[in-house]
Amino acid sequence: MGTCVWAFRQLVELNDQTGFVECDDELAVQLLELGQVQDPRDGALALNEIDYTPRAEPRAEPEPREHHHPHHRPHYDDKEMTPTRRRR
Repeated sequence: MGTCVWAFRQLVELNDQTGFVECDDELAVQLLELGQVQDPRDGALALNEIDYTPRAEPRAEPEPREHHHPHHRPHYDDKEMTPTRRRR
């Protein structure tokens, strides 16, 4: 058996459902402790209005940047791979 919670915003854990949502007891306790949902037993006047703003997608982490500018790589002009000096 599950626990009914009041989801006032979209949550991944609740499959983006809002309003009265039934979920596992453990998940309900976790979300209640985090303040992401409310206990409907507190009464209708205590419940937040549903926020219909779409859930923000997680941002992709930027690719690590090279420490050196790509034009500052050493040039090699022979088979022994000896670096040469750049002309200015």
